[in-house]
Amino acid sequence: MRRYPLTERAGDGARLLGLVLLLAGCAIGAGKAANETVDVAVRSAAGAELAFAPSEVSVPLGARVHVTFTNASSFAHNLVFTSGITAGTAAIVEPGESAELAFNASTPGRYPFVCTIHDGMHGTLVVTEPTANR
Repeated sequence: MRRYPLTERAGDGARLLGLVLLLAGCAIGAGKAANETVDVAVRSAAGAELAFAPSEVSVPLGARVHVTFTNASSFAHNLVFTSGITAGTAAIVEPGESAELAFNASTPGRYPFVCTIHDGMHGTLVVTEPTANR
């Protein structure tokens, strides 16, 4: 079998170029959350159950967060953050209606939200740091 040294080196160069491009793409993607808008859907449980679904949601640090709260229950509800985020829906979101709120996820952590009408109805928004920065 005849060997062609220049062709073999070109193959090595192509593999190296591919690796460089892959790593550059990862680095660019790591900073993307700061300019990203994340849509989050939270609803109340259907019927008479007093719960949020999902009860925990995650968003990346630096993202603009747009929450749509839909009341799928037979009771009036709301969604209000209790600390760290100053956002909430109207005092009452009637059954079958939706409300929206938006904010920036500027600090990593766990941010509880509740229905102020029904004790024990709670959830958590988790703001996560990008894994590439760890």
